[in-house]
Amino acid sequence: MYRIIPAALLFLFLSGAVFSQSFKGVNPEDSKALGDVIAAYNNGLSSNNAQLTLSSIGPEFTIFNGNFSGDPTQWQAHLFRTGEGLKTYVTNFIKNAGPHENKYQTVHIYVRGDAAVVVTKDTGKNKFRTWKDETIAWLLGRRDGVWKLTGYFIRDIKNPE
Repeated sequence: MYRIIPAALLFLFLSGAVFSQSFKGVNPEDSKALGDVIAAYNNGLSSNNAQLTLSSIGPEFTIFNGNFSGDPTQWQAHLFRTGEGLKTYVTNFIKNAGPHENKYQTVHIYVRGDAAVVVTKDTGKNKFRTWKDETIAWLLGRRDGVWKLTGYFIRDIKNPE
């Protein structure tokens, strides 16, 4: 099953720390494969290619927000999608929130078995917002040797009112 939320994620966002690159103990094959998944997600958005973005996502996908807070009592669920609902969400997000521009740097990768968290610092914009040095925790799961996104967490964003 792809749904994975590592406990270490809580520490990352409670601390609000700035991370240096940390890939210790991650084998090069996993590091490349995880990077390719995140690149596919971002490249699909920026090129208006829903199929490319969807190719990076597992069968279930969750997005949650930190509501601009390290206090977990302020965090918000944003969405959970599967199947046709996931395809519709990605297609509509590309269409309605674009154009998408994003540059990112991977600052941390942690793999434990078939679970991974990849932390990036992102700068970009879409139709609704602009961000600079935003920390994103990407959650990934590996099934049958293939890594896929299961969701992500952005601390410095909140749900629309």
